Amino acid sequence: MKPRIGVFDSGVGGITTLQIIQKLLPNAELIYYRDDKYRAYGDLSEEDLNATVCHSVNQLKKQGAKIVVIACNTATTKCIRLLRQKYPDLIFVGTEPAIKLAVDDGGREILLMATPNTVTSEQVARLARQNITSQSLTMLACPGLANMVEQCAKVKENHASFSASPQINCKNKWSLC
Repeated sequence: MKPRIGVFDSGVGGITTLQIIQKLLPNAELIYYRDDKYRAYGDLSEEDLNATVCHSVNQLKKQGAKIVVIACNTATTKCIRLLRQKYPDLIFVGTEPAIKLAVDDGGREILLMATPNTVTSEQVARLARQNITSQSLTMLACPGLANMVEQCAKVKENHASFSASPQINCKNKWSLC
């Protein structure tokens, strides 16, 4: 029997997650829910975020998902506990900022740029407590970040040549798209 896995996000980030799952589990039956109506989760109030995320889970559950992947740092860090309580019959897998990965990779000065909801979440505070020892961690709340990422993705979708462009060394520069 194929596992039925639902993946949701408020935008294009979920597509990348979906592609990775498809590559790792080629026999899985995947259901993708892209919540364009409430994009982007990063700037929603806690009440609206909870309602919106529960709506997304309900859509996946109606389609028979037994495992739900939350392909959004904000939705994971702010809602995964609520979802596990509200839907005990589902298995939830979430994404979260890669603080541990940065530490494990030898990072000494770590910068986390994320939505205000992610930066202020208890989940991120827990990650920092568990992983930051002698490193410095700077957390920068970036209002509108999720919308900016979505706009960059639209530019890339509309200009296929972007996907073929070489990787740029951004040592002293920032590239948004």
